[in-house]
Amino acid sequence: MRNAFRTLSFVLVLLTLAASAAPAVADTPASKAMRKGQRYTHRPYYKQYRHGKVWNLLFARKS
Repeated sequence: MRNAFRTLSFVLVLLTLAASAAPAVADTPASKAMRKGQRYTHRPYYKQYRHGKVWNLLFARKS
């Protein structure tokens, strides 16, 4: 019985931590780009020379 309580409390703590971390994960640049229907590139200088703006590097529209 004690082992079951310990397991249940551990699972509840994990769920609480996951729920509190969800809003922070939801506002990453990658998730914002996916909500806008754009793709997030991890290449920092991807379209810098075509557009000349830093934000277009991170949130380049699908071509």
